[in-house]
Formats: sequence, structure tokens, C-alpha cells
Amino acid sequence: MSSVKKKAVPCFLILFFFFSNILLARPPMEYKPHTNAELWSMVSNFGNYGDPDAGSNGNPSYDWPGNTQNYYLWEGRLWLGVAVGADTLVSHAEYGNYEWSPSEDGDWIIGPGTSEWDIFCKYDDWDPSINLGRAIGIKVLQKAFSWSTNKYNHYIAYEYKVVYLKDSSSLPSPPDILEGVYVSWVFDCDISGEDPTDCHIDDLICYDGWTNGELPDSFIGGLSDTLTILPDTFINIPDGVFDQYT
Repeated sequence: MSSVKKKAVPCFLILFFFFSNILLARPPMEYKPHTNAELWSMVSNFGNYGDPDAGSNGNPSYDWPGNTQNYYLWEGRLWLGVAVGADTLVSHAEYGNYEWSPSEDGDWIIGPGTSEWDIFCKYDDWDPSINLGRAIGIKVLQKAFSWSTNKYNHYIAYEYKVVYLKDSSSLPSPPDILEGVYVSWVFDCDISGEDPTDCHIDDLICYDGWTNGELPDSFIGGLSDTLTILPDTFINIPDGVFDQYT
């Protein structure tokens, strides 16, 4: 009997650690869609908005009106900065360099709630596989809301709760309380797309200083007034305002 017990204890420990790792595993980085209103887009569980690969995978990326592939966003990102002593630190999402990761307890909660279609997730900045040694110790609880009701169906609203967990920080001397906290969003926007596979390279704006050879260099920087810009369309009539300013 004693020899059996000696063999069983290591097996129990192996199983314990195996199931512990399963329970603590982070969910995969994913996007979920909002497609119930006039504005269609994707929301991620790692601090991204829209989908930078929408041109190749068909996902909406702030498409308006919805289901038209009028693409208005290449990629949006959440940046959160703090001042710690004389140092300034930022946890952020950036194309190809994502420091936010889905939290272990961050499974998606999706469906009717505050709005007609809520998308809830959690993410943090202390995943060593992508942000080793640089974690501030920040966790974000994010809700995205969408309504199909008229007057509320042209936007997506977001609600955030930002939590600081000192024990998860990689700072040499993490403070008890974070001060000087700044929250910002970086959006690389576009206006629809002439090229559906590379919308962010060739969109319908021609006043950003680069026209991909479609207009003569002499046109770049010129001011003109030939259009009346309305909220959802335009008219070929001057309105007294330079078109480049609208």
C-alpha cells in the first residue's frame, strides 16, 4: 500500500497543476461584431477598435451605413498613461505591438443589456508573453453598446472601468495609488475606399497631401469651394467654406 501511495502523490500534483493552468489560461485575442444598427464595426478584447485586416477578411471596421463596406476606420487603439515620480509610462495598443491582453477572467459577455447589443470584455497589461517587465498593473473592464433605434443607431458607445492592481505591476517601486492618469484613443480613420482590399492606403480623401498619383502635384494643398457638405451627403454647389476644411 505504501508504494502505491508514493506513486499516486506525484500524479495528483501533476493533475493539479494541469487543471490549474487550464483555469488560469487567458482567452484568445479576438474581435466581436456590432451589426445591429446603422454603424457596423468590430470590438476586440485587447484594446483595439475596428479591424485593420477588414479589407482582406470582410469584417466591418466602422462601416457606415452598415453592410455597405463603406470603411471609415483602419484601426483604433486605447492608450492609458500614468506619471510615476519623474517617469511617464503608457500601456497601449499599436499595430503589431499590442500590450493589452485578454484577462484570465475576461470571457466575453454578449447580448441585450444596457443597450440592444452589449459586448463586455476585460483586458490587462501584465501578460508576460507580450509585455514582459513593462506592466503598470492596469486592468480595463470595457462595455460597448449599440442601438438600432433611430437617432441612436449611428454610433457605438463605450463604458470603461480602469482598475490598478499594485501586485500585478512590474514597476520597481509601484505606488499604492496611481496619480496623473491619462486616457486617450488613437484612431487611424479613413473615408470609405477606392480599393476594397487596401482601404487604408487608397480611400476617398484627397486632401491629406498624398493622392497616389491620381491627382497632379499642383492640386495638393490647393483650396477650393465647389461643394456643400451635408451630414450624410454633398451637393455640387459652393457653400462659402473651403471644401478642404469640412
